[in-house]
Amino acid sequence: MTGFRRYLVYAIFGMILLSMVDTLVAVVTAPSHLFKIVAGQEKTVSGKLAGVVRPVDNPNARPFLSNRIQDPGLLEKVLAYAPVHKTFSLEFIELKGRLWRARIRTDGGAHPGDYPVHVFQKAAPPEKDDPPFTVRLFESESALRQSQVSLFKRWFGFDPWWATIVLMPAAFWAFHRAFKEAGRKEKVLQQQGLGPIYRLAKKKDGWELIFGLGREHGISVGDRLQVFTGKGEPTGQEITAEAVAAEATHGRLDLDADIKADYLVGK
Repeated sequence: MTGFRRYLVYAIFGMILLSMVDTLVAVVTAPSHLFKIVAGQEKTVSGKLAGVVRPVDNPNARPFLSNRIQDPGLLEKVLAYAPVHKTFSLEFIELKGRLWRARIRTDGGAHPGDYPVHVFQKAAPPEKDDPPFTVRLFESESALRQSQVSLFKRWFGFDPWWATIVLMPAAFWAFHRAFKEAGRKEKVLQQQGLGPIYRLAKKKDGWELIFGLGREHGISVGDRLQVFTGKGEPTGQEITAEAVAAEATHGRLDLDADIKADYLVGK
């Protein structure tokens, strides 16, 4: 893998990791009762009703959808919000159990700031201790972006999970390229009589190794093989082939052996 390609792969996986962490931080820290919007714009928001939820008779709905209301007329009879602010209005578009959805319409000349509002059923007005929702108005998109906890939203103006979705194909491509390149390098080494170490484990009685040479490469049980550095330089150490498979061999070295995961084993 060339230096440029290696750095490109690092950048791709770094951005994916950053976007995933950013998504988690944004989800954990985002207040569920806060709706951010620029004055003069519209936005669909959602929340939960607090307190007691009264059953709603919806005779026009099918049985399995009886708890879901989307009829504007019925929603107007069932839901309300208070206090009413001149800066924005709420138009309810759905109610399902406690969950409601509404469209916020704001006044372009509205003064930026926080506007508390209670959303409730008309049959069950809010209690004093019910937490209000807050509509936070901003004067511009840049002001809204600067308020975001998410770095992606603040810097680029979009949700971080979009970066994860877009970069995943590039990550799979990088894995595929790295896998193929590793396979080509391994075949070149095996043609030279060298095998990379697949597994290196330190045990009480010594080092256990599995390396990439086997019967197909002329290795037999009991063969004495040399240990080389990752650059192909001999270390003066030998390993005995104990169990030989078609393309891999198992062997051991003493505990005081000079061995690393990138070393090679060969004839």
